[in-house]
Amino acid sequence: MRKLLYYIPVLLLLAIACTKEEVAPINTVNAIGLVKIQQASYFQYGTHILTTEQGIVLYALKSESLNLDTYLDEEVEISGIPVAGYPLEGGPEFLEVVAARRQN
Repeated sequence: MRKLLYYIPVLLLLAIACTKEEVAPINTVNAIGLVKIQQASYFQYGTHILTTEQGIVLYALKSESLNLDTYLDEEVEISGIPVAGYPLEGGPEFLEVVAARRQN
């Protein structure tokens, strides 16, 4: 019986410690620009890019949840999560787009 009384608090403490999750903060980036198809360029990552009206590349983009083709050549506000390990060789930041909203 004494062993049982000893093990119950220990098991409860272990259960509490094991269920606590540490969640890393997600740094979401918000930006407004024109969505374009990624063409041959000095950087080769992403399926699309976000540019200014003057054509300056702001971000390389990809999305698992959205079809970025539906926003081609439109001014869009995007929310994205930076992809780890980028930018490469002077290229732009690489974002996984999780939300997009037309501005027009």
